[in-house]
Amino acid sequence: MKFAYCLSALAIAAVVSAQQENADSGRLEKRANTGASCRSVLDCYGTWDYCIDGICQPKQAGRDCVAEGQMPSSTTGSGSCCPPLVTRLGQPCAWLSTTTCNNDAICSSRSGMNSKCCNAGSSNSYCRLVSQSC
Repeated sequence: MKFAYCLSALAIAAVVSAQQENADSGRLEKRANTGASCRSVLDCYGTWDYCIDGICQPKQAGRDCVAEGQMPSSTTGSGSCCPPLVTRLGQPCAWLSTTTCNNDAICSSRSGMNSKCCNAGSSNSYCRLVSQSC
């Protein structure tokens, strides 16, 4: 009798646990759904997925966006840089590096403020406001 009671308790606990996992799944980050059908970008939750031709997929350079080293013709749509590439006005698409720098101009252009590059050119270089010490 005690054995049957324990089995029943375990079965109930397993069902409650499964229901709790289902309830929590809406609050947890969803996995990428690349390849799934979609009606808008809101249906796609992969890191760089967009709704293209009714399918969740990353943008394709040359078709949906501009590749690294190429000059974008606009800031949106197929003439813009492929994510996560970025550009400044009049500059080709490039990877954004927020951690290293080669000179003060790079730091100032990133922050939009008067900034300097500490340890310029090294792998542990970083940007600081001019008013801050390296």
